Amino acid sequence: MFGTYDWRDVFRESRNIPDAYMERGPLSQLGKYFLMSEPPFSFMLSGGDTWSRQEAVDELLYRMIGEIPLILLDGDGQLMRQVYGIWRMKSDEWQRPCCPLWNLGPENSSGFEPFLGMSAERIVEAVSNLGKEQGYTVTPALDRVVRAHISALELMGTSVSLSGFHYLCGIEDMDTLGRMIRRLPKGGELWKSMGVDDEDHSQFDLFRAVLRGFAGDAAASGWLGAGSVRNCNCLQALRNNAAMVMTVGGDSARRMLTYLASELEGFSRTVPALLLMENVNMESETFCDKLAARAGSWSVGIMGNNVPGLLRDENTFHRVCAGMKQIAAMKQSIYTSAETFSKVMGTFDTVQASVNKGSHARAFECYDDSHDKGIHYERKEEYRCRPQELMDLGAGETVILNTEDNALLFYEGFFEG
Repeated sequence: MFGTYDWRDVFRESRNIPDAYMERGPLSQLGKYFLMSEPPFSFMLSGGDTWSRQEAVDELLYRMIGEIPLILLDGDGQLMRQVYGIWRMKSDEWQRPCCPLWNLGPENSSGFEPFLGMSAERIVEAVSNLGKEQGYTVTPALDRVVRAHISALELMGTSVSLSGFHYLCGIEDMDTLGRMIRRLPKGGELWKSMGVDDEDHSQFDLFRAVLRGFAGDAAASGWLGAGSVRNCNCLQALRNNAAMVMTVGGDSARRMLTYLASELEGFSRTVPALLLMENVNMESETFCDKLAARAGSWSVGIMGNNVPGLLRDENTFHRVCAGMKQIAAMKQSIYTSAETFSKVMGTFDTVQASVNKGSHARAFECYDDSHDKGIHYERKEEYRCRPQELMDLGAGETVILNTEDNALLFYEGFFEG
């Protein structure tokens, strides 16, 4: 039963909802519907509780781990245990590690290394966006300053990474920094390009301030500090077919997502991969704009207690939905979110008939008054799935919209074992 509604009745008979179907099965098999379309896959799963959502993508993760790179952004620290369990089971089946498994977070980190492997263009973009995010005034001169720091690290034989930049930014004495840079090939030109001696050296100062501030954000997602360069970030996960779980939460989430918008720019262009996010608060305008623009070309899954509330605003939510192939809702706890999903799942026209009797009908009820009855037909637009119905869903019950053919499925999921 679904509240006061029987879904078998609702979907098949009484409301005559077009293109609506029903199926019953293990909740762990729900993920197969997210893989029905041709790659790239894209889906949204909102509502229910953490356990139900994880159970729903269990089969999906089992199919993907070891087969393609996975980048999992975890907003509340719940994904790693599930991913590790699947990775271990699959590695036992293969009798070897099925893929590299990286845990990037404030504890037991494999070692997050921002900027490693990024092109100069993307590094400039990331620093510029971070500067704007932190309220600095970015000018075209920043491009020259960033590229000069990249060249300096390359000529020094040091990793072009956050650790490398942090090393240069840690040299406070400009005379010491100047002597070190001028000893490099074409060091004089390089020193001039770094912007230290500019009449307005604000962009050099901005670069340092941004990188120092971002270092704290990166540490919350597993960066181990300038003394240890590791090989873990989104780009390296793509190149190594890794399953990477990164903590993205708290006060640093917005800035981290702003950075990741640049790191993920090459996502799914070299090899198939899946970006999966669970309860990640996406307040970063830069990241949301990139996600909305790429939702149709990335393989991406967005999960959470209340996905509309995780995105910046309703407009962003609908822009992201436009690129999703499957949109799924479990039990909704907030009416406004339930109403949002009802709108996304669409409406259909119904025709209702009402009968009006003449004013004398009551006095002469013993006579046949059918000729005095007026039948009025009214066309009404109705939600295919009402907000209250979404709020009344039971554990494991899920409504899925396939945006490619507008089909609506009620999946009566049950827990195994």
